[in-house]
Amino acid sequence: MAFARQVLVVEDDVGLRRLLTDVIATDPAFTADGAGSIAQAEALLAASGSGYDAILLDLGLPDGDGGEFCERLRHRGVTCPIIMLTGCVARGDLGRGLDCGASDYLAKPVGVAELMRRLRLQLDLALPLAR
Repeated sequence: MAFARQVLVVEDDVGLRRLLTDVIATDPAFTADGAGSIAQAEALLAASGSGYDAILLDLGLPDGDGGEFCERLRHRGVTCPIIMLTGCVARGDLGRGLDCGASDYLAKPVGVAELMRRLRLQLDLALPLAR
């Protein structure tokens, strides 16, 4: 593979964030960075020269709403897949996640195989838009 796909995991639960970044990074096709808040995610996005290939984004974050953050990213021109990963599974949450510009929506707890399958699918769909 010419380059590893870069994934940003924005999740406030430290243990889950570490687990997700570790799982993603075990695949040599990927690297993963983690952020525990919108502010940390913004800093990592600003520091990444070429940007991220995909973002896993929790809906509930300590410094703001992940859905609103997703919408702001889309308005700024971020085109990479954004997969909402959240414990919110009430009726209407899926629509809300997709309405804010998310590419996909996964409810926690999510299996590792399903997460990686969805991540690869979204990256394959976005390939013409990437870099």
